[in-house]
Amino acid sequence: MVLLVIIVPIEVAIFGTNYVERAMAGETMAVDFWVQFVLPLVAVLLFWRYGKGTPGLMAIGARIVDVRTGAPATTGKLLLRALVLAVLLVLSPFLIGLIGLVWMVFDGRKQGLHDKAAGTAVVYDD
Repeated sequence: MVLLVIIVPIEVAIFGTNYVERAMAGETMAVDFWVQFVLPLVAVLLFWRYGKGTPGLMAIGARIVDVRTGAPATTGKLLLRALVLAVLLVLSPFLIGLIGLVWMVFDGRKQGLHDKAAGTAVVYDD
């Protein structure tokens, strides 16, 4: 919902109030990719890098760390984590995506496949 407050005005500013019709005609795909995928990805990476987690993680006193050192995760690890998570979310209607996200329920460290792939973990501050 927070992203809609940012995305909708951008899309309307670019395409006007007939955005939906233009989107249905396939005229907005290139801009949609940048505004609806790349922009949120960059925002999440910035939150992860400089806030140590998304606002939701910060609200519950959690942060993303390198699983081996316990130090804040590097930008490279966070980028890999984001890309794997994006792939899992795209695949989520299919079995592999669902397994990747539900995996953390059964994992001893509560790591999803995106955390396993990137070597990161979410830890809670005491």
